[in-house]
Parts: sequence; C-alpha cells; structure tokens
Amino acid sequence: MSARQGRTNTVVSAIGLGIAFQLYGICLWGGSQLFQGILEDALVFVYVVTCLCGSLVGFLAKPLARLVHKKVDRLYRYGIYLSGILGMALLLLASWVGSVLLLFVAGLLVGFMIAALFMFWVENIAASTPKIARNIFVLSMVLSAVFNSLLYLIPHGYLLRIVCPVLCLVALAVCWLAHPPLGASHEATKSSASRMQFSSHDLSLSFQELLAPLACALALLLVVPTINYVALGDALAWRSKFLFIAAAQLLAAALLFLLLGRIKRGSLMVTAFIGAAPLLAVALFLFPFLSTDYRYALLLTGSFLHFIVTVLLMADCIKGATAKNVDCTILYGPCGALTFIVTYFAAQIMERIVKSGISQDLQMVATAFFLIYLIGVVFLFTYNRRRERERQQLVEDAGVATTLEQKNWRWSAGNRELECCRYIQQQHGLSERECEVLEKLLHGKNAPSIAEELVISPNTVRSHIKRLYRTLGVHSRQELIAHFEKLLNEFVL
Repeated sequence: MSARQGRTNTVVSAIGLGIAFQLYGICLWGGSQLFQGILEDALVFVYVVTCLCGSLVGFLAKPLARLVHKKVDRLYRYGIYLSGILGMALLLLASWVGSVLLLFVAGLLVGFMIAALFMFWVENIAASTPKIARNIFVLSMVLSAVFNSLLYLIPHGYLLRIVCPVLCLVALAVCWLAHPPLGASHEATKSSASRMQFSSHDLSLSFQELLAPLACALALLLVVPTINYVALGDALAWRSKFLFIAAAQLLAAALLFLLLGRIKRGSLMVTAFIGAAPLLAVALFLFPFLSTDYRYALLLTGSFLHFIVTVLLMADCIKGATAKNVDCTILYGPCGALTFIVTYFAAQIMERIVKSGISQDLQMVATAFFLIYLIGVVFLFTYNRRRERERQQLVEDAGVATTLEQKNWRWSAGNRELECCRYIQQQHGLSERECEVLEKLLHGKNAPSIAEELVISPNTVRSHIKRLYRTLGVHSRQELIAHFEKLLNEFVL
C-alpha cells in the first residue's frame, strides 16, 4: 500500500468514526432533546429505550454469530445500510404522525446502526498498524469536535429533519467506501479473513485480560452522568452543550495522542484510571462547595472523560485481539454493549436524584464515588504489583530451566540427588509434603505445575515454598539450586 493510500484510509476511517460519535450523541443520548417541542415525553421515552435495545443487538449480533463460525460480514454490512436508511425514514415519518409503533421500530433500527458502525470501524482500525490506529482515533475526535461546533450554529428544528438524515447518509457512504479497505488487495482481504480462526483458549485469555480494563471503564463511565447532571443539571441550553462537547473532544484528542503514543506495555484503560481516579475523586468530593465557574470546568471534565474512556476501551480490545490473534469484534461487542447499558442507567438514576433537589443525596453520591475511586486505585495498584511479580516469576522460571539443563542430576531411587533431599528433610524437620515440593522445585517445576501434580492449591504450594526458603536460608530458586548443589557435592552415600 502506498503512502497516499495509507493517508486516504486514515482520513476515511477517522471521518467514519467521527460521524459514528455524532450519531451516537444526537440520536441516542440526545434523543430526549432531539424531539423537544415535537413529540410528547412518553413517546420520546419509547424511542430512547428502543434505540438502546437496538444498539445492544448491534453490538452482540456479530460476535455471537462469529462464535458459532458463521460468515456474517456481508449480511452484517448490508444490515448497517438497511437499518440506517429505513430507520431514518421511519424516524422522520414518526416525528410527523407521532406513532408509537413507528418510533419503536425506528428506535431499534437507528440503535442497531449506531452500534454496528462502531463495530465496523473498530474492526477496520484493528487491521491498521498501531501508529495509524492512533492517528485515526485522534483525528476522529478532532473531526467530531468540528461537527459539534457547526451544530451550535444550526437551529434546533433542523437537527432532526436535516442534520440527522444527512449524517446518516454520509456515515453509510463512508462505510461503503471503506469496505473493503481502500487500496486493499484480494490477498490482503483473504489474510484478514484467515485471522478469524482462533482457539477457545486464546479467547478465554483475552477476556480475562480485558476484565480489569472493562472494570476501570465502567467505574469511570458511572461518574460521567454524575458530573454532567450534578454540575449544572439542565441549566445549560442544549445548543451550548455542543460547544462544551467540542472543547472536551479537542482535549480528549490531545490526551489520546499522548497516551496512545507513550503507553507501550499493559492496559491503556488501567493506566489512565490509576492516573485519573485520585484527581477525579477529589474533584467530586469538593464540587458541592465551589462556585459555578468550577462546575463548568467539571461539566467539561465529564464530557472529556466519556470520550477518553470510550476510545481507550476500543484500543484495549484491539490490542488484546491482536496479541491473541482473535477477532476484535468478539471482544469489543460485549464491552460496548455493557458500557451503553451502564451509562444509560447511571444517567437515569442521576437525573432523578438531581430533580429531587435533595443536597444530601448529591453529597452522598459524591462521597460514594470518592471512596469507590480510592478503593479502586488501591486495588489496581495491588493488581499491578501482582502482575509484575508474576512476570518476574516467569523470568526466574526461564532462568531456572536454563540452569537445570546444564546439570546432570539423576533422580532415580538410590542416587545421591534423592538421598540428599531426604537428608535435608531430616536435618530441617521438613514434612513429607514439603520434601515433595522441594524435589519438584529442583526438577524445574513452578508453583502452578506443582499444584497440579500434587492435587493441591497453588496458594498451598506457595506457602510450602516460603517455608522452605525460610528454613534453608535462601531467597530465590537460583539460590535454592546453588545451596542444593553445594550440599550434593559434600554428600556421601
């Protein structure tokens, strides 16, 4: 692929993802304001709920189909086009006649299209190099900020009947241009399809590695509605919110450029959470006591945080899928669906708390999040230390294996090695189980494999190892091997 084609792909993908963010904000989370003055609140509620349900179908349909090894790419792609065109047509018609049935169907179709667009662009970005993926994410935020700035200039009445249909048609056109990727050859398409073969073992490992990033994402997304509703509630006009969102997206683009370029190891989401949580906890705790200007800054922070979390979770799913050579949509589909659900219900709860006007409830919510984030930081710090110890253990195990390969120890009955272990057992008063663990360690086994062979828990094995080290006066496997070799040289049958 030439440099020009690469730049074209980057721009097309960034435009597509940026418009997906626009449709997500206007048609789903801005649905109640979109129909303001046009439909009754009860009808709007029907649309928003069905739009959310449609988005869940859009996130989960493709991963579930691929898990049973069905080829759904073409069907899913045409589903995007059909749901977009038909959904927008029914949405416009429903706004004229006020039909509950039309709104119900339109909500399902529009929600499916929004989620399917996110899935489409995540899969498209996953086929790019890390540097190109970073550029796509950053540029999509910048373009979406430009779109939101333009929306501030457009009267409210034009949003539903002109802006939404135009954005939808542009999104579908860009999607059509990008599939197959511009400039991609037939061989490249076949290579991409072949990557969909994966083992259940790799898929299980990928989901396990995503649990911590997903938990961090959900914790941060829970606080976004809290910040947005508590900071100003409905005091800010909807058109003015476009400028706040545009400013938040520009800040998010700058931070994403740094994070996606600097963080090479570990989870992007976990790293961001560890850095942001203490500051966010303090901000939430102090907000009831500070001025309106501070609350404007808090509102900007909430919008900024939402975009950061959304993109970093996408990036972590792509990173995990690439590392295990599995399909990224299988990982991102459930994550995207879960984040949509959590954000929606958090927004509903906070809206009711704010409308109640009880300051004690607001203070209680802020205090709860303050404690949640502090506990979360402690948990992640402990989690990262444990992961680091596991990595060090793997390095040590590799070094032990290399060392033991150079030895010519024999462990059959009557040989010095076995008798030397029995001598150590007698001298130091080791139990039979501890002696077995000692032999396994000197065979080059690690704690999980010893636990499997002896049918005991890994924690029990680690307890035995700690007592062995303490009893023999050593601190590592290498020191244990050196100590045993010294005794072996002195030992006489």
